[in-house]
Amino acid sequence: MLAAHPITVSQAITLCNTPFQGLTLQIEGEVSGFGISRGTFVFFELKDEEQDARLKCFLMAHNLKIPLEDGMRIVVTGRPGIHSKTGQFTITVEHIVPKGEGSMRRAFELLKKKLEGECLFAEERKRALPRFPQYVGVISSADAAGYGDFMRIVESRLKGVHYVFAHVAVQGKDAEEEISYAFDYLNSQYQLDAIALIRGGGSIEDLHAFNSETVARAIVRSKAPVIVGVGHERDVTIADFCADVRASTPSNAAQLLLPTPEEVAALVEMRIQEGQRTVSGRIAILREQTLARLQSMQQLTTFAIRTKQQKVETLIRTITALSPQETLRRGYSITCKADGSLLRTTAEAKAGEALTTRLLDGTITSTVV
Repeated sequence: MLAAHPITVSQAITLCNTPFQGLTLQIEGEVSGFGISRGTFVFFELKDEEQDARLKCFLMAHNLKIPLEDGMRIVVTGRPGIHSKTGQFTITVEHIVPKGEGSMRRAFELLKKKLEGECLFAEERKRALPRFPQYVGVISSADAAGYGDFMRIVESRLKGVHYVFAHVAVQGKDAEEEISYAFDYLNSQYQLDAIALIRGGGSIEDLHAFNSETVARAIVRSKAPVIVGVGHERDVTIADFCADVRASTPSNAAQLLLPTPEEVAALVEMRIQEGQRTVSGRIAILREQTLARLQSMQQLTTFAIRTKQQKVETLIRTITALSPQETLRRGYSITCKADGSLLRTTAEAKAGEALTTRLLDGTITSTVV
């Protein structure tokens, strides 16, 4: 049935889009014609090789969480609709997951190369775990076998540690965002000595969240050092490269994070011995320094006494040289008046006055004429 009047193009597009409102599709296909416009808009086609059918896909560049290239097989989650500007049927993409081992490994290599170029794996930015952590954050699923393995090991090791657990999905489309949020939450709400990211083994599809850029950047921006124990020993994820410490398994993460009671006892004994050696060495140094100072003080005292003695002897010689007896010994004499006063000049002598002259070996009495 035709409408009474023609409608505009915009109205036609809106009308055609009405059946798609609230509809979300998951579509699998191969990437073709991948490109980024002005660093903001991502465009590509999703094609079906068998029927050569194609769907145009669009998303904002900041929502692209995995590297893409032509030929990769992916599953997109998005909303279908007719684009209001171009009139083309387009999938507005909300989520992308690589499909198949080949595509996942290619996405892994592309992301690894990108993050390595940003120095996110650089050894100089990695931090050491504290030897005796007191507050530890644990990000895992409470239902995961790896979490159970981790907790069984830590319970047999260093006691008195406080754990803050963040329950997250460790696979599936929500895992990336939940793990990233858990890192940000733990770092903002607690002063943690370390954070452990834990998951047991699985296929490369199961471990996809740990090969995502979202989780990688959450690990790198963590204020607390991060240890990652994901999968089996043979499994290597992007999260491992970003972590401050990589553990081969969840159990190994517990072993690297916490010492055993025996290790603690051995370390305490070693520190006691080191302390004793330090104290003994310090005492020996102080003894040597004290003896050296005493010897120096003795030398200084002896020198000071000798100097004083020399000054006294010099003074005695000076006083002796200036004494009246020494003056007489050098041939001088001393003449006194009758009242005992010294006669210094001839003008002081009066005629008829009796004088006494003292020589070295006696006195002579005379009268002034």
